[in-house]
Amino acid sequence: MGLSPVIVSIHGGAFMGGDKRDVQLTPMLESLKRDYVLIGVNYRMSAEAIFPALIHDVKAAIRWIRANAKTIYSIQKIATWGGSAGGYLSLMMGVSAWASELEDLTLGNPEQPCHVQAVVDWFGPTDFLKMDEQLAESGFAPPVEFSHNGTNSPESLLLGAQITQIPELVHRANPETYIRSIASPFFIQHGDQDDTVPHQQSVIWLQN
Repeated sequence: MGLSPVIVSIHGGAFMGGDKRDVQLTPMLESLKRDYVLIGVNYRMSAEAIFPALIHDVKAAIRWIRANAKTIYSIQKIATWGGSAGGYLSLMMGVSAWASELEDLTLGNPEQPCHVQAVVDWFGPTDFLKMDEQLAESGFAPPVEFSHNGTNSPESLLLGAQITQIPELVHRANPETYIRSIASPFFIQHGDQDDTVPHQQSVIWLQN
């Protein structure tokens, strides 16, 4: 049996919900027709643990995959693929392999690298503090109670405090912070009628 590339499917759900077995996996299943290995991963939700625990979890999953690459899956290369919160995590996997502050080697297989060879991002957020402003620019200003800058927004719950009060932590949580020339290649899709994650989040990413 030859070595196969693997797609790591990372579900979305506003950092609060979703599961590796839910309907979000459906588009990724098409990859099986092209002889990819498809592996879905779960990670801790914001009610369970705040940032960067979810980053730790997905990196641990990638290390586990590498540790078993030849004995179980016959894997050669790894790509991440996710939408929304999963897109965010997919981006993070592509840029932060070198960032020790986003790593928890106690989760297993510390001898294995966590880098990936490619990233697919569907409408993932990047700079949390710009989201409300960008939605307003596109005519999608949300009601105050659903503001991304609000106390109970998905982003504030993920980081453990209202994001407007913790700009340094927001910066640490922004995938743009970790971009280096050694980053993986990216494929990004984002519609300009997105009224939840503004498409400008992806546009700014591509300009970096």
